[in-house]
Formats: sequence, C-alpha cells, structure tokens
Amino acid sequence: MNQGAKSGGEMESAQAKNQALQDAGATVPTSFEALEVAIKETFDKLVSLQSNAVLACISLCCDLMFMFFLSS
Repeated sequence: MNQGAKSGGEMESAQAKNQALQDAGATVPTSFEALEVAIKETFDKLVSLQSNAVLACISLCCDLMFMFFLSS
C-alpha cells in the first residue's frame, strides 16, 4: 500500500502498526533520525547475549527500516 492509499481503519494506520510492533517487543524508532540509535541498541543487545544472533540482528534491522519507511 503506498502512502497515498487510504487506510481501512485505525488498525491499518502507521501509528497502530507501530504500537503493535512495540507491544510485541520490537524496537520501533519514532523518527528517521532515531533509526540509527534503534539499530545500534538492537545490535548491541543481541551481541551482549553472546549468542549467534548477529545475522538475526542484521535481518531485524533491515525489517525495522523497511517497516518504518512503509509506515511513514
């Protein structure tokens, strides 16, 4: 759905999607400027777990960027 498309209701709004992501435990940046900090915090958190989560972090960061741009 492009930015010009009309939302089908509140649950389809960017704000509702971001809230649902946050409720599920995702890090959701509040602005483009906050994206870098969100990526670094997520990366550092996964590295601190001392697991093999680096690839998962990269994937998560890409997903976050994609979702942020779609919901903006």
